[in-house]
Amino acid sequence: MAVTARQFHEEEAIGKTYDFQVARRLLRYLGPYVRPLVGALVLTLALNLLGILQPKFTQYAIDWYILPRRTDGLTLLVGLFAGVQLLRLIFSYFQAVLLNTVGQYVMFDIRRELYDKLQHQEIAYYDRNPVGRIMTRLTTDVDALNELFTQGVTDLLGDLVMIVAIIAVMVWMDVRLTLVTLLTVPMLFAA
Repeated sequence: MAVTARQFHEEEAIGKTYDFQVARRLLRYLGPYVRPLVGALVLTLALNLLGILQPKFTQYAIDWYILPRRTDGLTLLVGLFAGVQLLRLIFSYFQAVLLNTVGQYVMFDIRRELYDKLQHQEIAYYDRNPVGRIMTRLTTDVDALNELFTQGVTDLLGDLVMIVAIIAVMVWMDVRLTLVTLLTVPMLFAA
């Protein structure tokens, strides 16, 4: 009885939180879909760079038009701001379409591979493992991988690009202030 209880609750066992071998196996599924992934990454880069422009529009509006009480070029600046927002909306849409398409193709490949593997299992495998548990693992685990492929990777890469771009803009604006600001980063990791 203790052996069967141990088999049914093996996913509760605490193991490594991250395994590079598993990550490498999962990345193998992305291989056939490199083009749309590169397109999505380019769109992520463009979205982040356009996002960094937003505060500059506010700065220019205040410095050039609001403080000197001029309105002659403010309409153009507002139009440019609206154009950048429209571009961000379009890029975001196409990025989501590309990532969701890749995610669905990858999930289809994984599900097909799992289905083929289950079809070639011996009958004794189904005696040892309840069908409900197998079905739950097939659906919830594959759905979690879908979230990882469609959102997790993009968010991670997008955030990295955003951090690098923000630091680049900070250096461009004021090197000394950037260095003083970045001195606090090691303290954040120590806390």
